[in-house]
Amino acid sequence: MKPNIRNNKILVGILAALGCEFLYGYSFIFTKSVSGDSSVMTLLGWRFFIAFVVLNLFVLFGIVKINLRGKRLAPLFILAFFDPILYYLCETIGIQYTTASESGIIIALIPITTILCTILILKEKPTRFQVTGILIAISGVLMIVLYKGMQTSLSVVGYLFLFAAVLSFSLYSVFARKATEFTDIEKTWFMICSGALF
Repeated sequence: MKPNIRNNKILVGILAALGCEFLYGYSFIFTKSVSGDSSVMTLLGWRFFIAFVVLNLFVLFGIVKINLRGKRLAPLFILAFFDPILYYLCETIGIQYTTASESGIIIALIPITTILCTILILKEKPTRFQVTGILIAISGVLMIVLYKGMQTSLSVVGYLFLFAAVLSFSLYSVFARKATEFTDIEKTWFMICSGALF
């Protein structure tokens, strides 16, 4: 691969990751702001219906390619169960019972629990780079919360749902790595379709 093409792909990847994190971060505030007016299932229903329509338009126009013929679908059903179904259900309910800052802090534990699940299930040790990245991410969240001040809900139900979301996403991450026969877009497509159907 030519250096310019490789650099462009890296830049696109970085910009996509930043855009994703920006939208993901604001999703807590948005979910919290509309949670009093809409039910959990209504929020999730619209979220996944729109994603389903957009992604399938990409498939229809050949922008993304999906080929599941001859592949065993059991790994995809496991992924879809952990994320989006269990993860988003628990996260959305948890956000309704807690504050946006509490939700953000608890969800920020995902990298730590993912590393723990990777050690326990895949028997892999984390690299120094991974540990450093996790520590930087957690430090950033804590700095923002301490600077802005944190409101607490002291909702045990909310905390339990958020911790369940953290665990389900971590298990999804581990099983996604094991589902090597599928491309990333195939996994994403199946998950979006499952979320919309659910």
